[in-house]
Amino acid sequence: MSLDVALDTLPAGALAHYAWGHYRIWLSPEAAAQAPDFAMHSIAQVIAGSAQWPDAQSFACFVALLHEFVHYQQDVGTGCGHWDALAREAMVSEVLYEARNQSWFPKQPLPLPAAQSQDLADRYAESSLFNLYRRRKSAALASLRAEVIGSPAYTPGCEADLGIDALLELDAVLAVQRVVHRMRTDEHGRKITAGARHLYAPLDMPDAYRRPYELMLDCFRELFFGTRSEIGHKDVEHLLDTMELVAPVLLDIAFAHPPPSYFTGPRTGDRPHFEPGLRWLRAVRSIESASDCRLGDVYADVERITRSGAGYDYPSLQTIYQDWAAEFETRAPKDPVAVWRLEQCRQRLKHPQAIERRDLPNVISHGLPLLLDSPSWPSARLLVTGRLLSDDGALYGGLRESGALLALAQWFLGGSPGGFACPHADSQWCSAALASCRSGHAAIWNLPQSADCQVRRGLDHWAFQLDAPLPL
Repeated sequence: MSLDVALDTLPAGALAHYAWGHYRIWLSPEAAAQAPDFAMHSIAQVIAGSAQWPDAQSFACFVALLHEFVHYQQDVGTGCGHWDALAREAMVSEVLYEARNQSWFPKQPLPLPAAQSQDLADRYAESSLFNLYRRRKSAALASLRAEVIGSPAYTPGCEADLGIDALLELDAVLAVQRVVHRMRTDEHGRKITAGARHLYAPLDMPDAYRRPYELMLDCFRELFFGTRSEIGHKDVEHLLDTMELVAPVLLDIAFAHPPPSYFTGPRTGDRPHFEPGLRWLRAVRSIESASDCRLGDVYADVERITRSGAGYDYPSLQTIYQDWAAEFETRAPKDPVAVWRLEQCRQRLKHPQAIERRDLPNVISHGLPLLLDSPSWPSARLLVTGRLLSDDGALYGGLRESGALLALAQWFLGGSPGGFACPHADSQWCSAALASCRSGHAAIWNLPQSADCQVRRGLDHWAFQLDAPLPL
């Protein structure tokens, strides 16, 4: 059984990839070969708003890094990302508890039995939003279909283009497109970007990226021009300009999932109202039915309009992220990752539009620790921020620990057939690392015997039986 949280290798053909909940971006050898300081150089280019790409490959790597960084920002800075962080934490604890119990019975070696793994994964899928979305996708799409089927823009199956997977991708595409559009470059750079529109312009991209954008475009076209069969060139430009301005705000609203504390009392069963695609669609419907769509402050006005006629009394984004801040305040004292997410909520509350931009400079301004990894590197690269220099590495240690526990959980559930491959198995970060730590351990008692092995220390804390069973 494979879990959506697993990433044992870089996806085939990808230049870069971000796995939800892992807090690191994997680069292909081609992307990693651009330069050792490729990521920092890209950040500097975005901050300056100017770039000179020597060739199409360097531009492709630049786009790939930006795209995956947006996914990282979605994970650490939206309600959906916060919700799944808590769901993962609960899942990992339950899986480790069950695996710990089984470790004491040598006749039942880990991973966990298939039926038990299936049950745990199904329950986790129900509680998560994106990590195991494919396991609850049919139910999510049924609710989306019921909402969109009456629209003139509906075509059979188009509800799949409103799934959370599709919307997260569209958000990343639109963010990259905004960056590319505002970057200054020379004539050579302009030729490169013009010839590579399939990498960042949604209408020129493959179906998985293009279709959600076209569905959004159809909704806005219906809003602006009704049943008119033909629209002029200037109308099209106006439509696309409005999309570029409003679409990211609508997606940000769609990703504003409340914390568990919201779903209490009379709202216990209200989670389906916050399926991102459903919320996005209702937001568009609200704009369509609004009598006053004037946009002074785009962010504030779009939220006001979209809450007024949504058919559900949605809380404001300010309320949602205040509640998330309160959630992480209760967890923060003992959890550096909760402290970090709390800071993201506070940044969001101070600057409501900052998270909508989701651009690379936030690595610096928000103190985000970003790990880069590549098959061609002997060890992971860490983009060091001021935050990490001031907290003695507590946050980085917390991220490493959560990554290792997540990798263990997916192995215990049978999601890593090659064995447990430690996500931090390199000598730069772990003095106890062995070659087998990266290739994969077939059994937990094969972990390094050294007290410096953080995974072994963690399992000891959980009271795992780590000694090899005696021969019968």
